[in-house]
Amino acid sequence: MFTEVVGGVLTAVELYEKRATISAFFKRAARFLLNGTSLVGVFGAGGTGKTTLGNFLSGELDTDKTIKGYEETIRIGNFKVKGETPALLSVVPGQEARRPNSWKELYAELSSGKSFRVINVVSWGHHASELEHTAHKVYSENQSNEEFSNLYIKDSLAEELSALETLVPHLIATPGKIRMITLVTKQDLWWNQRHEVDKYYRSGPYSEIIAKIFKSKGEANFSHEYVSCALVEQNLKMADQFTIALTAQGYDDSLRVANLERAYSTITQMIEK
Repeated sequence: MFTEVVGGVLTAVELYEKRATISAFFKRAARFLLNGTSLVGVFGAGGTGKTTLGNFLSGELDTDKTIKGYEETIRIGNFKVKGETPALLSVVPGQEARRPNSWKELYAELSSGKSFRVINVVSWGHHASELEHTAHKVYSENQSNEEFSNLYIKDSLAEELSALETLVPHLIATPGKIRMITLVTKQDLWWNQRHEVDKYYRSGPYSEIIAKIFKSKGEANFSHEYVSCALVEQNLKMADQFTIALTAQGYDDSLRVANLERAYSTITQMIEK
């Protein structure tokens, strides 16, 4: 599974010390980004946590604070990381209508033949939204709150697949080697469904799309890993405060810290190769 189970119980002091190192880990990771030679493109559907990841990797995110509201990204966000060699993480808007224009800039980098790093961000359909729930396309009168939430997540999962399908032809067409990570965010919301989530991404519809890239480029030119974490821990609510999902019971700080560290390790290893 791409979810890590912590072995043993951490003492209060150990847990506090590990929490205090999260920001330092990711600031240190930032020094490895690009190393002056490669671009890290962050793709995915809207509301999955791409901008949050950019803020996290650039050391600008306090992982112990909640994010107030969601604002749709309308252009590529470049997250600069200071160090001996300046680094750049390019985060594209995820909404379907914005993909043709905003994603083409990174497609040009793909076609250049450079070694390319890709992080595709998904969240098991737990997408943030600027909409009130009554304005969403899956809403209808007389449906229960649970029915709406289930339809919302199902629709968001379809958006994740659509975003990946949009990206795949360009990954296949690039002459260069590609290293890719699928980052499944918002682990705190779906933790109690983790076995289902793992199966979906590793052997379900999502993995079938990833397999197309492997088949075309071959393992020598394409590598891919799964990793998951919760960048922040908070309930998922829409603009009118309608609750889609609550933080899962049993998802404690030791799990969160361990998986943040695992995400850090996976990302930096990909970038350094």
